[in-house]
Amino acid sequence: MTIQTPDMTFSALAWGQEDAPVVLALHGWLDNAASFTRLAPLLKGVRVIAVDLAGHGLSDHRGAGGDYPLWSYVADVITIADALQLEKLHLLGHSMGAIVSMMTAATMPDRVASLTLIDGLWPGNTEARKTVDQLGKAIAWRTRLSRRPRSRFPSIEMAVKARMMAGFGKITAKAAEIIVRRGLKEDNGDWIWRSDSRLLAPTAMRMSLEQSGLLVSAVKVPAILIAAENGLVDSAAKQFADTLEHITVKRLAGEHHLHLEEQVDDVASVIQPHLSAAVSNAVTEES
Repeated sequence: MTIQTPDMTFSALAWGQEDAPVVLALHGWLDNAASFTRLAPLLKGVRVIAVDLAGHGLSDHRGAGGDYPLWSYVADVITIADALQLEKLHLLGHSMGAIVSMMTAATMPDRVASLTLIDGLWPGNTEARKTVDQLGKAIAWRTRLSRRPRSRFPSIEMAVKARMMAGFGKITAKAAEIIVRRGLKEDNGDWIWRSDSRLLAPTAMRMSLEQSGLLVSAVKVPAILIAAENGLVDSAAKQFADTLEHITVKRLAGEHHLHLEEQVDDVASVIQPHLSAAVSNAVTEES
């Protein structure tokens, strides 16, 4: 399916009955909507709409001079919700999609009903003293962008191997292939990524730890965080446990993409009661 907003066309995948309450699913960096292929069908009583975020999958890239800071995705989420005529959002996010979901709930509290976060919560942090270096790296990368050759693969299998060695954490070939097949297109006999190469640029301005903490503290809706034991957030969730008392943290065995691996049933069993309760509460409030 496609979702038309005033500025962009987004591509999406959907599971569940069309008249069921909608859960908007947001994938991780350099992934796409297919990353929810195994999890979404297991979630009952809801319609999961997984969107290819801007610059990813089959969705539009930002225009000339555009960029992909995390907060730009928050605005996209709201325009997508408006296009789908969703006043209140149940957000399901993985990795970067979880961070964007959190930021949306923190900054647009009237539009979010619940959060379900998979191995993602805080934006990446940089100490203030590294601001100049960070900005310099970002500008230098952008000035070289036009001279960077696109990665080309003679087969989908080679692209899968490349994906297994990139990104965050370990991912199996089976899981990587699900993401890769949606993320590739043919070009003169080879395969190239559909994603916008500007997604690889260093972030020009990164938040401080204090700023990230303020965002997380601003979340007021029912929220659950699934932390993979070998993922990205488990150690930080333990270190900052006292600041996460308003968020239910569940630790599960697995790697960063555990919702796309063999642990998917465990992930669904944790998410289902949280989502069911959140949807029920939302319906009660509306009536």
